[in-house]
Amino acid sequence: MGALWPSLEVALQWQANLGVLCEAAGPHDLVADYAMVFDRLATKDAEGAMTEMAYLIDGALADTFAILKKLQSARPPDEQSQKKRQDA
Repeated sequence: MGALWPSLEVALQWQANLGVLCEAAGPHDLVADYAMVFDRLATKDAEGAMTEMAYLIDGALADTFAILKKLQSARPPDEQSQKKRQDA
């Protein structure tokens, strides 16, 4: 559990920071989401903990893409066209 905590802490910080930046992601109860992982760990259900963590990672990835898409679409048109030219 101690070895897993730094990864969980970073994931929580990123998710909270992105959620503050943009409300594009759906509502989440982070405590309840991570409690499911901890419950599985407490009952020594490694496969269940891995499954719950995979759900959290998939959800965080989907939220991140939604946030980035919303932030990009909110950018003024001048910045968007400059960015496209720089990428080309």
